[in-house]
Amino acid sequence: MSQILQVAGALLLLAGFVSAQIGGMTDKSVEYLVLNAVGGALLAVLAFMGRDWGFLLLEGTWAVVSAISLRSACGSARSVALDPAPVGLSSARTRRRYRQLPTPPIRAAVLRGDELCKPERLIHLFRNSYAGSQGRQWLQAHILWWTLAFLRDNGVRADIDLLTSPELSRRIVAMALPPGHPQVHPVGQPEMNFGLWWSILADIARVVYRPRWRRVLFGRGPALPDLAELERRTWQLGLRPWMSSTGFEELAGIARALSIIGECEGVRPVGADKVMTQVLLPELLVAELHWLRAPGGRLRTRNRPRVDVVLLRRYSTARVRWADGRYLNPLDHMYLRAGDLLDHHAQLPQEPPNPALRHVLDMYREICRADNDMPDPDYPDDPPDRQQQVSATSPGSVSTNRT
Repeated sequence: MSQILQVAGALLLLAGFVSAQIGGMTDKSVEYLVLNAVGGALLAVLAFMGRDWGFLLLEGTWAVVSAISLRSACGSARSVALDPAPVGLSSARTRRRYRQLPTPPIRAAVLRGDELCKPERLIHLFRNSYAGSQGRQWLQAHILWWTLAFLRDNGVRADIDLLTSPELSRRIVAMALPPGHPQVHPVGQPEMNFGLWWSILADIARVVYRPRWRRVLFGRGPALPDLAELERRTWQLGLRPWMSSTGFEELAGIARALSIIGECEGVRPVGADKVMTQVLLPELLVAELHWLRAPGGRLRTRNRPRVDVVLLRRYSTARVRWADGRYLNPLDHMYLRAGDLLDHHAQLPQEPPNPALRHVLDMYREICRADNDMPDPDYPDDPPDRQQQVSATSPGSVSTNRT
């Protein structure tokens, strides 16, 4: 029996060591520490029973240190901190340590489970990525990443065969622009752009939904398109460098966004909440500030001369729908989580010690001030009671009364 326990303990230690070497886990991960603590403790007990004091010192120290590190890792896993270097999600040399702050609990997802296996829902998800990116194509890649990670974390399966089917691809490419969207020139560019992003969606889905055992056994797996591959696809589709969606800056931004996804998702899945806090949330705010600071701004619905802060408006709408128990599409959940995080941190009594988080909150307060300074179309005359109501709200709650 003791021989069997010795082999079991050794296998646990070796499993952690081999997995860390091939990139399946890091030496700071909970899984690695559990394997080392249990394996070391098992061998230490056997060494004590056999009065093998040198072996007891080695394995006992191994187990105690692993248990202490495990306790620290479990404690820090309860909170999430923003990292100023998004590329470093899985890179040890760029990982930065900050004191972490508690985050609000994640709201239960309101999903149907067929978002990635029913054509109508898949098309809606794909079209929504354009609405969320607000014309910033590098942002669209990370919205698709968060969406797929969010659906994966909530048990929604992906139908890769459907994503790569020629029939659905032809249907996507033939679809017109959404109603009210300004015309894009030259004619045919939107359809070609749909074809490019449909192929990118399939590539990201393959990486995000790659089984963990394949990551451990075979490493990073298929690579996401680099700049050269994106240029090849655009020329094959008929897109040209002088078109607005395929300029060199646009393709370079998309390639960089995809490289971040490939680096982070290569060896182990990244949770949607980590993608949100460390990558997507700052980018959503940058996109809003782009339109707030752009000459002429952006017109809201009904052509009213008011800057439309999409993040605040969509967050407010998602909160109402979630409270009513209605279905929320993945984009609704994205804005719901982003708004919850911003609201929570904006209402904390003290400034966060994390400089990246302070920068994010500064951007958030700026878009809140801009939203307050503009008259609301729902209140065209901006009555005094409405003005008092807006001025009395905190930066994190200015949008709660808008639907």
